[in-house]
Parts: sequence; structure tokens; C-alpha cells
Amino acid sequence: MEKCFKGIYAFVEAEKIVDYEVIYVDSKSTDGSVELSKKFNNTKTLLITGECNAAIARNIGAKEASGEILFFLDGDMELIPGFWSSVVKEGKMVYPFMSGLENNFWHDSDWNYVNSSIIRKYTEGVDSYEVTTGGLFVIDAALWKKAGGMDNRCKRSQDLDFGFRLTKMGYRLCRKPQEWVNHYTRYYQARSDSSAFVKYSAFLTRKHFFEPFAQIFMFGVNYSLWILLFSFLLMFCYTSLIPSALYFLAVILRAFRTYRKIDTKIGILSLVVGQIKNDFSFIYYFICFRPPMVPMEYELR
Repeated sequence: MEKCFKGIYAFVEAEKIVDYEVIYVDSKSTDGSVELSKKFNNTKTLLITGECNAAIARNIGAKEASGEILFFLDGDMELIPGFWSSVVKEGKMVYPFMSGLENNFWHDSDWNYVNSSIIRKYTEGVDSYEVTTGGLFVIDAALWKKAGGMDNRCKRSQDLDFGFRLTKMGYRLCRKPQEWVNHYTRYYQARSDSSAFVKYSAFLTRKHFFEPFAQIFMFGVNYSLWILLFSFLLMFCYTSLIPSALYFLAVILRAFRTYRKIDTKIGILSLVVGQIKNDFSFIYYFICFRPPMVPMEYELR
């Protein structure tokens, strides 16, 4: 967090930004971040007292903000000066929904440094337009309000849901080709929350079921599931178990890809069984999972 706070004020000074406010929303952290934020006199600190997730935190920050431009930044990011002139001209955003590149400093599950890379594909000097956002984006406050902010029900993939809704409104994210932040993060495969991932992927798929661009985007996450459903359909039509081989082949290939991609001691067989479990769980959650709307409960610190 200290790098994040210092980076914000260094950025403001380097970019000669005069009219600004810094709002820090704390999700019940236990690492001293609230106390740290108080060392920066111009920071308004808000503590979530109810249920926490990233959607709630961002909605609180936007609600308390008074400016016409909202800049969202995760606490593990450090701003890099030099790009602001490509975002704002004469006090107005050149496009109402934007982000940039993240220079990711990857760590393992014990926070040992592994390597660094920019994960997003881009062409130097050329803007690209995408569906998803991540934890780094700038948006016109009027557009944020028009979209209704983020969905408090989403404990996972809230930024993806927000991107889908804005795309439907005609505003895809403009990705600038400059590095905006240093991002100190872990490999996602090191996080043991696959159950939550499956739940909210199912919820997101159902919520945007009739939006082709959303389903195409989600296909990379859910392709073995769709092959499973297609196999079931063929089995029903031809009263044969042979089409099920198509699904098992897809699962095995997916397991091999995962095994090669991450440093893991999990065997291929365990990965195959885990994927089959996730696919059938997805179907259950797609039908039954209805997360409740969560109120914003917070206090000034």
C-alpha cells in the first residue's frame, strides 16, 4: 500500500494536477493500511463495516467522490507518470472509459519475486478497444452513474460484468499503449478460490446470456462446459455414449495446458477430475446460484 500512496502523490506532482482528491476505501485490512493512509494528509479514508468485495469498495469510492473524472486503482499498483496528457485534454477526458498497460511484477504464493511482464497484447502507439477492465481504469463520472456503478452482488469478476454492461451501452474500454502502473501481484493459479470462480462465472454467464459479445469473451473460460453440453445433445439425439469422448478429450487437453502453464505438483489425473467437477458445478450454479444484493456499509476514518 505504501508504494501505491507514494505513487499517487508523485504522479499528481509530476503531472502538475492541481484539482484532485484521493479516496482510500479499506476492506477490513489487517496490515496497517488504515494507519498508513493517515500519514498522507490529503487522503480521505473510508472503512467498510459491512460485507466487502471490490464492487462495493469502488461504489463507495465513487459515491464519496466529487469530481467529474473517476480514477480507480488497486492497492497493489504504483502509478507511473507520463501518460495523463493522452487521457485528459483541457480538463476533459478524450474518451469516457480508458485504461493502460500494467507492468506486472509476478510473485509466487509466498510473495517471492518470480519475474515481470506486460500481460496485455498491444501495438506500440495504437489504442485498442476491449471488453474487460481489471483493477485499473479511468471513467467519466457521468458515464459511471449512467451505468449504475458496479454490481454489489459480484464478489468475483465485477470488473468484467461492468465492462460487459458498458460495451452493451456502446462504450468499450479504450486501452492506451503506455504503461500506467507497476502491478505487484501473484500468479492467479496460486489462489485457492476455484469454487468462487466457478460460482461467479456461472452467474455472469447467466446474467449476460443473450449478449453474444459476452458469451464469445467467456468461451475461453467455459469452452469445456459448452463441449459437455454439446456432447449431451449428441448423446440424446443418437442414443450413443460415443459423443462423450469429445468432452473427455477437451478436458484432457485442457488439463495438459494447465499442467504445462503453471508450476504445480498436481497430477494430470487430478486436474482432469477437478475440471469435470467444475463443469458440472457450473451447470448447478448457472441454474441455482442467486447472490443477494449487498448494501454499502462504511464509515469515515
